[in-house]
Amino acid sequence: MVGFCVALVAYNVVALLKGALRAAHGAEYGEEPLSRYYLTLEVAQVPTGRESALGAEPWEIFRQLSLREFATTLVAIAQRLDTKKDTTHKRGPQKPPPNQLSGKRQPHVSTARILASRG
Repeated sequence: MVGFCVALVAYNVVALLKGALRAAHGAEYGEEPLSRYYLTLEVAQVPTGRESALGAEPWEIFRQLSLREFATTLVAIAQRLDTKKDTTHKRGPQKPPPNQLSGKRQPHVSTARILASRG
């Protein structure tokens, strides 16, 4: 039950971030080009160093903001995002798999069968 609640909170945080990014960079930015990997990496790594350096006091201002002020602040922060850094990267063409030899000439023999024949 706790895991489900954590998943719901995480989903809401991602939806909030995507909404702020769409408001700042246009509707098409929030869906396809945004890399969930880089977004997750940023959320996981940055707060640890920031909290140890700053403490909890700088975050107190967000508790006093109204909902409209908070949304405006999020959009202003999202506008400073480097859009090239956090977008998905298209993969190049994949190489075709190598041709595999048939097992007719060298059939597979299990390790258990080899050990049983020795003993």
